[in-house]
Amino acid sequence: AGQTYSVTFKARSSGVLPVNIGIWQPPEGTNIGYGEYQLYPGWETYSFEFQAPLTTTTGMVNINVGGNGGTHTVWIDDFEIQPYAP
Repeated sequence: AGQTYSVTFKARSSGVLPVNIGIWQPPEGTNIGYGEYQLYPGWETYSFEFQAPLTTTTGMVNINVGGNGGTHTVWIDDFEIQPYAP
């Protein structure tokens, strides 16, 4: 608990789409960290930092994409969660 982490990933999509990245503690669904972005057709790097309110070995990453209808393709690469070192 109290450790700060950095989440970094590269992403692109076939259209402009919202994406939410959540770090969760199952089974209760405790939100540990969260980031919200817009994806675009070109590759971009996204990142956010969060301070974990608890210690866990069973954290889960949840990626929610979409919200504007239609069918799109999303690519995500180089997804990393690392202890934050400013």
